Amino acid sequence: MQRDWFCHQVLPSSGEKKELFIWSFKAVGDDKYGHWVDLAINLSIEDSTLFVTVFSPFWMINKTCQELVYKLDEDRKVIHPSSFNEPILVCFKSKSFFSKKKASLAIDSSSFSDDFSMDVIGSRGNVITKSRDGKQSYCVSVGITLAQITLSKIVTISSFYSIINSKSIPIQISEGNDEWINIDKLSSNPFWPTTSKNPVIFIRTNSSSCASKAIPITHSLSCLIQADMDYYHFDIDVSEYQVLIKISDYFDGAAPVLLINNLNNHTIYYGQSGVRYRFELPPLHNVLYTWNDLSLKTTFGWSIDKANENEVDLTCDAFGDVESTKQSNNPIFWVSFLDSKQRILLITQDLSIASNALHVMFQT
Repeated sequence: MQRDWFCHQVLPSSGEKKELFIWSFKAVGDDKYGHWVDLAINLSIEDSTLFVTVFSPFWMINKTCQELVYKLDEDRKVIHPSSFNEPILVCFKSKSFFSKKKASLAIDSSSFSDDFSMDVIGSRGNVITKSRDGKQSYCVSVGITLAQITLSKIVTISSFYSIINSKSIPIQISEGNDEWINIDKLSSNPFWPTTSKNPVIFIRTNSSSCASKAIPITHSLSCLIQADMDYYHFDIDVSEYQVLIKISDYFDGAAPVLLINNLNNHTIYYGQSGVRYRFELPPLHNVLYTWNDLSLKTTFGWSIDKANENEVDLTCDAFGDVESTKQSNNPIFWVSFLDSKQRILLITQDLSIASNALHVMFQT
């Protein structure tokens, strides 16, 4: 904390059985406020030499970008400012040093959470605090690891939701398409939804007034999103202990499907199943497509000359045929397959082309 600390103690004789002590250190030149920090002292004798090891049993790391308050034994509180990037050293009082250690925390001005254990190395869990009015919940992830100095444990506290902007430009995020949060380029930011039930986000560039459709963040997905004239690739990883939302630029294979119309005389009408709006793809053209609305079923639908819609599951390889709507009995074949990272839906009347694509599909 950019301070010098001192402590005056008499070293015990070597005959004492006790090897662990709690010493209080005072900040040098801080007579007005009296800042103190408790540290643990381990004594050991090797080859007639007394080793005095000074350490902190717990290093608290705050990755929430919020002010945290830790409540320790006997209502003792430790403040961890949001602007302080270094660990806060925490040591329990001597009478509870060898018992099971628990703490609770508050975020900014919230109420304190339930107690959580600080003893189990390798453990990870979620801690929830509520705002004073009870209208908003704050969820954080608490992970405990062992430091290289094995006497210390590192307790890392981070927000349950994190947004990583890997794009080369700043973006804006909103939970309700009203209040917007600025996210700098190439940065990682904690995110605090105001609702814990089915949260969604909207995205746009700083210079745009046109935002994307609602993007659910309750389940894992990897998809390309369009907002105005820009594209954003979302990679949402939902686990028991955290939700990572990574936003990046378009890359080859990011689009859910490349639709190829290999028909000579038929227009293909296509889009997301269940969405009224349909796009048109003229004969002998191809187009990259991404979903209109991620809150709906992400199944691709297409039809020939506005005939009955055919649904295709783009998560797996498939092959099929339909009849032409015009006065012809020639079947129309469709093949869904991966070409490197890109999913392709090929529609053709040429059986040899469909067979070759099918051969490639089975080879991969």
